Amino acid sequence: MSKKSKHLQKTYLDDFLHHQASLIKSRVGLFCLLSILIYLLSTAMSFVIIPRSLAPAEIQLFQFLFLGTGFIYILVKRAKSIFFTKLYAYIYICVLLFVLSKLNIIYPAYMRISVGTYIFLLFFVTFSIPWRAFETFIITTLHIIAYTFLFMYVHKNMAETVQQSFDVFYYFSGFILLCMGFVLCFIVRRKESIRDLENFILLMQQQSRNAQIKKELDLAARVYETLVPKSIETDFFDIDIMYMPVSYMSGDYAKYYFADKDLLIFIICDVTGHGVSAALLVNRMHTEFMQLVKEGKEPNDILKELNSFIIDEFGDLSMYMSAFCGLADLQEMRLTYSNYGHPNQYLYSKTQAKIFSMPSETTLLGIIENPQTDSKPILFLNKGDRIVLFTDGLTEIENDTNQEYGKKRLEEFILNNPSLSPKAFSQGLLNEILSFKEGDFKDDIFLVNIMIKS
Repeated sequence: MSKKSKHLQKTYLDDFLHHQASLIKSRVGLFCLLSILIYLLSTAMSFVIIPRSLAPAEIQLFQFLFLGTGFIYILVKRAKSIFFTKLYAYIYICVLLFVLSKLNIIYPAYMRISVGTYIFLLFFVTFSIPWRAFETFIITTLHIIAYTFLFMYVHKNMAETVQQSFDVFYYFSGFILLCMGFVLCFIVRRKESIRDLENFILLMQQQSRNAQIKKELDLAARVYETLVPKSIETDFFDIDIMYMPVSYMSGDYAKYYFADKDLLIFIICDVTGHGVSAALLVNRMHTEFMQLVKEGKEPNDILKELNSFIIDEFGDLSMYMSAFCGLADLQEMRLTYSNYGHPNQYLYSKTQAKIFSMPSETTLLGIIENPQTDSKPILFLNKGDRIVLFTDGLTEIENDTNQEYGKKRLEEFILNNPSLSPKAFSQGLLNEILSFKEGDFKDDIFLVNIMIKS
């Protein structure tokens, strides 16, 4: 075994002992409270079964038990180590055994079932507190001593009729039952001690792995965040980005690229699914997209290439992606685009005070090869126009009646806020969906809004 493994095992063992100390402390406190409760319930049941008056000696005995329980409970709560916690537990066991023996002396009629009460107490003590296996021998020894003391006391101080009900044969029968109880308690406690240690080590190992996974996810999330574009304003375009993932990493992706100062190409995508696999596909799509735009490809060609790439590389994994790609050319003042299975995206025309919808032309990326699409859908641009790009997490937000925010409300917001800057537009839309939604966001939200300045 390596030094590292030995060190880990020692660390786990130290942590386990510390955990056990805390557990034993709480269990001993609970044991004290349960003992009082069981005594009261058993006394009440005995009054129901055999109506009788409460003997003065039993009143004094209960006072002794109550005060002893309170005293031990306080000591246990203040105990600084597992040694003293167990020591107080042993003392309390002696208190209970004294009370049990005294009750048999006060009520000789119960002498014939005395061994049953001792065995019950043995099991109650053993299984209420996580003792080590060898400690059950000490507990059983205390029970046998108390049982033997009761036998000797009966035959020395009590009437012959009581002695006959608690003869030598009955004593040895009870002794054998207590020994058998010890064997059972020893076996169970030994197995439970081994199981508790193994489970604790497994738990610690799992927590260590979870911590490592969280660390790696945090790092992956930071890497993923580098793919999220920043808001920017130039002489020709004002672009604002709003990105709200629901987990570490998202399957949403957006990117823009200035082929020239007045030539902007952009894309927004949404991978089916969430988490690491979706984020990895997004990472690969980013690389492919940047390569294609630097080659001067137009939107329709870019999405065709990305579609072939997903089919070739990920076709056997059933991973698909909706995507919208556009090219804003301010020399020609026109917008060309392509849409593969993505929600309708919008162009708001300021001069016409009208929204133009840019719908999907075909299926998601990665489903079929060579889908039929319009080679070059075109919309014309003017100063003050706004291009609104988003993923479906925005429109699928639900309120308390399970109604979706939907494209109609989004269109109304666009029409009602034509003059807002992209940043103010994003903030206003965020405020609206926050007041609309009920509960947490259930899907990632990506919003890109682009205002034409010149």
